[in-house]
Amino acid sequence: GYGGGGGDAGGVGRMVVHGGWDGKAWLGDAWLLSLHAQDGEDGVPATWQQLQLGGSPLPAPRNGHALVAAADGAPRLILFGGGGANGTLMNDAWSVDVEPDGASACSRLPSAAPLPQGRSGHSMARLGPVMVVCGGHGTSGWLQKTDKYLDDVWLLALPTLRWSRATCKAGADATPTPRAYHASAAVGGRVLVVGGYDGKQSLADCWWLALRDGAAAEAG
Repeated sequence: GYGGGGGDAGGVGRMVVHGGWDGKAWLGDAWLLSLHAQDGEDGVPATWQQLQLGGSPLPAPRNGHALVAAADGAPRLILFGGGGANGTLMNDAWSVDVEPDGASACSRLPSAAPLPQGRSGHSMARLGPVMVVCGGHGTSGWLQKTDKYLDDVWLLALPTLRWSRATCKAGADATPTPRAYHASAAVGGRVLVVGGYDGKQSLADCWWLALRDGAAAEAG
């Protein structure tokens, strides 16, 4: 499978991989990867463990979604978005709590407006108590849907579980162009956005995104 979501599962050397596409079907399973570094040994031994997802309902099978730890070293992850069967683009958010025995509890987060539109291939990074969602592959139109690559930035405040759209202000040059299938990471209190695809070409640019007061964001 590929195109699934992956995130740190709490503690050093632990990562959860969820969902994806195996060439025939969308997947909804979750696996825990644990790395076991030992001094004086070549390579890093690793083990996989399938997680037993609990809760009703469960996240629908999907790919192109994002999965990020809710806090440093915490076994709770936030899952957002993705694409599924029949071209469905999702905008749901879920909490996934991973237990040491491989059990995990899934619960859907409240969905009060405003909400980001459904998307896949977006990126998500956490800055303190805020999840930052950038771009992605969406659609436009009503009766006839057309592909649309997005350049919006949405913030999910973890204490309140409320969404807000950030207002982006250009830095020295401009704001990032619409894109999907890029990468982002929190670095030193900012989000680094790298590369992606805009529907015509692969991108190799890098951007810093800094949050300001009032849900404003500055790109540069």
